[in-house]
Amino acid sequence: MLRGRGDRTVHVLGEAGTWSGLKVAVKEVKAESDDARLALLVEVERMVALQPHDNVVTLYGIVPDPLALVVAFCKHGSLDELLYGARPRQFPDVELRRLVIGAALG
Repeated sequence: MLRGRGDRTVHVLGEAGTWSGLKVAVKEVKAESDDARLALLVEVERMVALQPHDNVVTLYGIVPDPLALVVAFCKHGSLDELLYGARPRQFPDVELRRLVIGAALG
C-alpha cells in the first residue's frame, strides 16, 4: 500500500505486526542513483545519532537490498508533507504553537 512519495523515496506502510507487533513505514529508495542512496544513508546516520525522543520518528532497522529504512508509522504522515505537500493543511494558531514547541523540544 503506497502511503507517500518523496523526491527520491517511496513510503510504504508495512502490515501491522510485521515488526514486533508494531505498524511500521518502509522508506525505500525509488531511484537506483548513487545520490538517492547516499541521501538515504545520510538520513540513517542522522537518525542513529539521535537519542530516542517522543517527537522524533523511531528508526527500527535498515534493509540493504533494496535499500530501505524501517521506521515507526506516523498515522498522519510527515510534518513536511502536512506543511508543504500537495495539499498543505491550514492549522489554527493553537495547533501551530503546539507543533513549533514540539519541534523545538526535539
